[in-house]
Amino acid sequence: MAHSSQQRFQVDLAGIISVLSEHLYSTPTVAFRELLQNSADAITARAGLEPGHAGAVTFELIEDRTSPTLVVEDNGVGLTEDEVHLFLATIGGSSKRAGTHGAREKFIGQFGIGLLSCFVLSDEIVLITRSAAREDAPAVEWRGSGDGTYSVRVLEHPHAAGTRLYLKIKESQAKLCTAHMLREWLSYYGEHLPVAIELRAGGKTESISGKATPWSNGGLPLMNQAAVWETGERYFGPGFIDMVPVASAAGGLEGFAFISAQPRSLHAKPQHRLYLKGMLLSDQTAGITPEWAVFVNILANTTRLQPTASRESLMESPVLDAAREEIGACILAYLRRLAVSDNGKLGRIIQTHHLALKTLALEDDEVLRFIAPWFQFETSQGRMSFEEISRLDSPQYCVSVDRYRQLAPVAAAENRCLINAGYVFDADLMAALAAEFPEVGIEAISAMDFTEQLGELPAGKAHVFEHLVDAAGEALRSHQCRVEARVFQPATLPVLYVQNDAAHSRRTLEQSKEVADDFFSSLLNDISGRIAQDAYHVCYLNAANPLVQRLTQVKDERRLHTIIEVLYFQALLLGQYPISSKETRLLSEGLLQLIEMGMTTP
Repeated sequence: MAHSSQQRFQVDLAGIISVLSEHLYSTPTVAFRELLQNSADAITARAGLEPGHAGAVTFELIEDRTSPTLVVEDNGVGLTEDEVHLFLATIGGSSKRAGTHGAREKFIGQFGIGLLSCFVLSDEIVLITRSAAREDAPAVEWRGSGDGTYSVRVLEHPHAAGTRLYLKIKESQAKLCTAHMLREWLSYYGEHLPVAIELRAGGKTESISGKATPWSNGGLPLMNQAAVWETGERYFGPGFIDMVPVASAAGGLEGFAFISAQPRSLHAKPQHRLYLKGMLLSDQTAGITPEWAVFVNILANTTRLQPTASRESLMESPVLDAAREEIGACILAYLRRLAVSDNGKLGRIIQTHHLALKTLALEDDEVLRFIAPWFQFETSQGRMSFEEISRLDSPQYCVSVDRYRQLAPVAAAENRCLINAGYVFDADLMAALAAEFPEVGIEAISAMDFTEQLGELPAGKAHVFEHLVDAAGEALRSHQCRVEARVFQPATLPVLYVQNDAAHSRRTLEQSKEVADDFFSSLLNDISGRIAQDAYHVCYLNAANPLVQRLTQVKDERRLHTIIEVLYFQALLLGQYPISSKETRLLSEGLLQLIEMGMTTP
């Protein structure tokens, strides 16, 4: 009988530290963020013990010939000797997650790995700490090395409660730890933290935090509207239509959505600047808005959304889902207000971001109802809003751009409203509008249905075109195309060609056969043969066209045959129908024959 025994994984601690410190984060500058975070959380924990405690963090840069030393000190809650062993020497250990110093939602970090980012900057971390939770607690020194070893010793001399950390910066990272770079990165991450942060370098001391914020945050001053707008332009670039206050109770989120003045692809991934309890999480945060809201950039602070371990994105959760919905609701409420107060601005937003708003309208009937009047469409009577279209008699729409372009001149000349619904989402949107507003009487129409509305020949004129129709039918017999004479506008259009779906499929298959090998060509031929019986296509001669009228007088059957065939091919090209290489050759031959006939005519 086989026996099994339980074994432990072998862990390369130095390797783990290297992976976490050098590969978890996208840039070594996140070490500054983690240091700020740890100090801010320590101060929050002490304020829980001592309400009203005024927290402060100091970054001091001590220059050296080879590389500087960075000293970070805070007057936060500190650690006892046992806590040092438990939390600093245990990867993944965190007093904040464990609840040692209060409810976890009060703190910014919770994973217990942030301190490891310091190994990107230094080969050794030296930390001196004394707990504010126990008056008799001595100060403790902890030394951690990148090789996975550490030492702890209790200090005899008195120290103030809090923590002081020393990093001897690697020469390879010295450029990151100049006074200028520290000022830049500490401001980048921590300028909106509700904690006093100072930078001491080169004999100067300057304040980093305490700046006005666009949201309520620990008593810091609030920006006015103009300052918020300037901040949005600084972070996202100039060019916004408007900014919208957004909030989420579920996500503890408060901030602004900036509406871009430039169209954006539905596949765009707008970047949002998100702060977590005043600390910058990322200026490239994704996924905090509904998918349709690609036209906004969010500047906001959250107290409840959970970051991933790298703290550069958000964890998917029901709370994040709820926050997305609430942010989307804020944007929609703003658009509804505009529908009442500022139609011009609403129209500009819808015109600029029509694709995104069409997707939303297709998902939400209520949105469709209030936003529909501002949607713009290309029509045979010019570009029109749906509100304008709804005032017309019997508007119709084509679901193909090519069919619209073919039929629009006829519709325009006959004062009929034909709508181009061939662009993305427009066919579905038109169907939704027809269902939502049945009183408008809007209908989809195919090319075949459209031509059924063409005018019939006057009874007294039908006999004039009989010979021409018969001759044209004979000329197009090999193309399996019927011929009829009708009266329609514009009179400049001599011929109109239409086909049903089966004929379209057959024509496409015939074109594909030309580039297929023998095996696939035979398969395509079989398919084409099966749908041939359902194929139906018609060439309408326009009896109002002067050329067609002159053709009724042509007695030369050969010349008439050639002209009809050339007009047929022209109608195919005008309708954007694919033509085969055989048809291209026949068109070329027909044109040459017409030239030759013209040259031989006395």
